[in-house]
Amino acid sequence: MGCSSKPITESSNNTTKEFELGSPFQIQLKGDASSANNLILENKAFTAVRFVDKSITTEAGEKVYTFDFVAENEGEDDIVIVYGDGPEAQKIFKLHVISGTIGRIESE
Repeated sequence: MGCSSKPITESSNNTTKEFELGSPFQIQLKGDASSANNLILENKAFTAVRFVDKSITTEAGEKVYTFDFVAENEGEDDIVIVYGDGPEAQKIFKLHVISGTIGRIESE
């Protein structure tokens, strides 16, 4: 899925992003390629956004996890992505998404 804007990265952890309806967006996070750890989308039952796909590539000794979404309905969702192997998370990425606005707005 192609996105016209840059992917959302680790620097946007614990922030809020706003999207107009129909806007595709990506979350792109990195992990250690030699580790058994994996990035897992904690919940796929969203009301405002739709999870489309997850892909994994390797660049310079790091796994790059790309999660594709579309802002599908008006409303708000919390996207939580957990990095770890087993019951204990090593990292947690959280993004609050507001869908149905006039465009992408960056806020901290």
